[in-house]
Amino acid sequence: MGVIAARHNINPNQVSKWKAEAHEGLLAVFRAGKGVGESESGRLIERLYARIGELTVERDFFLKGSRGLDGMRK
Repeated sequence: MGVIAARHNINPNQVSKWKAEAHEGLLAVFRAGKGVGESESGRLIERLYARIGELTVERDFFLKGSRGLDGMRK
C-alpha cells in the first residue's frame, strides 16, 4: 500500500480503505451471482437477435423478388 500511496501522493490509510471497500463490493457481486450490468447486456442481446431476425426476413424477401426478376429477363 505504501508504494501506491507514495506514487500517487495519497495517504496510505485511504488506499487501505479503498481496497477494503473494493473487496467488499466484489464479494457482494459474486454472492449475488450476477455481474454488473448483466441485465443490460441481456437486453442488448435480445435487441440484437431481434434485429438479426428482421434482417434475415428482409434478405429472404429480396432474394425471392430478385429471382422473379431473373425469370422476366429471359
